Amino acid sequence: MDLSRIGTFHKAERKIAFSDATPSIDFDAKTGSIKLTVSGASGMGAQGKYDYTVTLSAGDLKSIIELLSKQHCAFKESELQQTLIGSSHALLRLLIASSGVPFEVTPSEAELRVAAFKEKIAAKKGV
Repeated sequence: MDLSRIGTFHKAERKIAFSDATPSIDFDAKTGSIKLTVSGASGMGAQGKYDYTVTLSAGDLKSIIELLSKQHCAFKESELQQTLIGSSHALLRLLIASSGVPFEVTPSEAELRVAAFKEKIAAKKGV
């Protein structure tokens, strides 16, 4: 992740806060937003180190997904396509989520208890 700034009317000098940083990523299930945080980066010319946070709303994420889906390089051999191939399992899960079909990401506590009980019964029958 890169972050820089340049003046609207003074484009002579671009200030760089950080380059090639790996942000920590948090998801807020209540709002559907994602927060990207980079800690300890320079102040773009100011003294000291700063923590930078970018929060993307659910609408922002929708816009990003829609933009990427319209890019021709997503359908041809490219860096974007290779990245998408590496994320195909996650993209499939998002497709299922977007369909509105009920889908359990992980087994519930009750389902885990039932499975454990069935294993016990099967083990006793095998004895």
